[in-house]
Amino acid sequence: MPNLMNDNGSTIPRVNYIAFLFLIIITTASFLCFQGVVTLDFQKHWDDHWVVFNWYTEEGFASSNIKSIVSEYYHGQYSPINQFYYTTLYSINGYNAKIFHSAGLVIHLFNVVLVYVFIRRIERLIFEESLQAASCIGLLCTLIFALHPLFIEPVAWISASKVLLYALFFFIGLLSYLQYLSTKNRLWYPFAFACFVLSFLAKEQAVTFPLVLLTLEYLKAKRITQKSVVAVLPFFVTSLIFAIITINSQSANEQGIMSKNAMNPFIDRVCYGAYSVLFYVKQTIFPSDLARVYNFPNKANQNMPVELLIYPIALLTAIAFFVRKALKPRYLFGGLFFFTSILPAIHIIPISRVAIVADRYSYVASVGIIYIACHFVYTLFSKADQYVRYAITLVCCLYVFYLGFYTYSRIPLWKNSDSITNDIRHFKLYFK
Repeated sequence: MPNLMNDNGSTIPRVNYIAFLFLIIITTASFLCFQGVVTLDFQKHWDDHWVVFNWYTEEGFASSNIKSIVSEYYHGQYSPINQFYYTTLYSINGYNAKIFHSAGLVIHLFNVVLVYVFIRRIERLIFEESLQAASCIGLLCTLIFALHPLFIEPVAWISASKVLLYALFFFIGLLSYLQYLSTKNRLWYPFAFACFVLSFLAKEQAVTFPLVLLTLEYLKAKRITQKSVVAVLPFFVTSLIFAIITINSQSANEQGIMSKNAMNPFIDRVCYGAYSVLFYVKQTIFPSDLARVYNFPNKANQNMPVELLIYPIALLTAIAFFVRKALKPRYLFGGLFFFTSILPAIHIIPISRVAIVADRYSYVASVGIIYIACHFVYTLFSKADQYVRYAITLVCCLYVFYLGFYTYSRIPLWKNSDSITNDIRHFKLYFK
């Protein structure tokens, strides 16, 4: 196949053309697996009745409404970008569930493409991998991300659209910062900063953005330099301001760390945190027994089940094993990307949570785990003989089919509030 031509006359390597075709196939497969969401209704008894259906949505883009959206906390939340998103969709045809769900699916497909570009860019810029290897690893990661049933919740539940929006700006911001590191063009720096701000204004989980930047700086320079610290310092200062905003927004609704309500003791939160981390890792690698809600094992004023003490031990054991492997930069990157991204959702800092874990919180963080797994498989495949490669290919095909079938078959459960009401899991010990 001859090389294609760029607009400027330079050639496009054949591998780029093939990767582009595979990316179209993956995006199409994701659309086919998730397309059932456009037939779903609003979850009128699961938050849509106040998160989506409200006066901010209905008042449109009048200056007074814009001011209210930007300046006011709402039910313990501060998410103006997400509210502008609802207001925009409402302006098209009112509370039309098909429009709202279609928009969420489109954003998910955009995120699928961004994950590919991000992983390939990491491989090329940070780890200086060949174009072919970077494209293969990127496509494999993207395929899993595109079909994963763990992401049904943010796509199928309109009230969780803030996760999709935060991820959209989060990945664009990271790509912009990588471009800044690569080209030293200072115009990319404020663009990355703007995306960080927009990501937080969609969902507070974006406060960890600077930690990811510091990881990228470290891996690029092989050490933390004064220049790296100076570069990410404005992001950390802004992140601190965002954290204060989040605490205040929850405090306004008598929730979170400033609340006078009963809180779990620190040792309980450590156990919950360890459980959450292991839960998200396990469900990312092999999703099973997914649920709409995963109940806490006890209330804040009750004693924690003693069995939960096994989770910090299990997590520390896993970390000790990982540290030995973390000498490999790719494992370090994947592990730090996962942990820093999931940090706001693991209960160490008490914030408003009605469940011990939630599928949607892993939407961005899981990319780190997926990356580690895919790079391991790619390395194993590259070093294997022909028959072992056949076996690896077969196992990967079965795994991808499992993910896609699980996603496709589970989406109808999200039809409406009645169909999803019984999809609640009591606390489950994954390690005994």
